[in-house]
Amino acid sequence: MTADRSLLETRCARWIALFSELDSAGVPTLEQLSAVAVDDVYFSDPFNELYGPGPLQRLFEHTARHVRSLRFTVYDTAWSGMTAYVRWTMTGRIRVIGEWCVEGISEIRFAEDGRVVSHVDHWDAASQFFGRLPLIGWLLRRVAAPARIS
Repeated sequence: MTADRSLLETRCARWIALFSELDSAGVPTLEQLSAVAVDDVYFSDPFNELYGPGPLQRLFEHTARHVRSLRFTVYDTAWSGMTAYVRWTMTGRIRVIGEWCVEGISEIRFAEDGRVVSHVDHWDAASQFFGRLPLIGWLLRRVAAPARIS
C-alpha cells in the first residue's frame, strides 16, 4: 500500500515549511521534527551527512545562527512515487561572504505514514559557496577559467 498523494503533498509542504520559516518561526523542536520525520531520518547536503532529529535540529540551529535574513523559496515540486523533487533558492547573508544565493534541488523520500525518511540536497558548493570566499574563490576562478587560445 502506498500513501495517499494528498497526504504526501501536505507532509511535504509541512517539511519544507521547517526550512522556509526558520528565520521567522525559529528552530523546530525535537517534537516538531519527530512528527514529520522518522526516528533515523537521513539528511545530506554538500557540507553535512547526518541521521536523526537531534543532529538535524543542531543543523537548523547552526544555520539560524550563521545565516541572517534567511529566505527559502520553492519554485517547483515533482513527484515520483514516494519521492518529491523540490527546486528552490535559498538566500541570506553570511558574515564572511555577504549576500548569498544558492539554487538547488532536494530529493525528499517519504515513509508509508507520510513522514520523511530522507532529504538529500543537490547544489554546487564550489561555485555557490567556496567560489564566494575571498582567497579560495579567487583560486577556484583561476583554475576554472577557460583556456585562452591564440
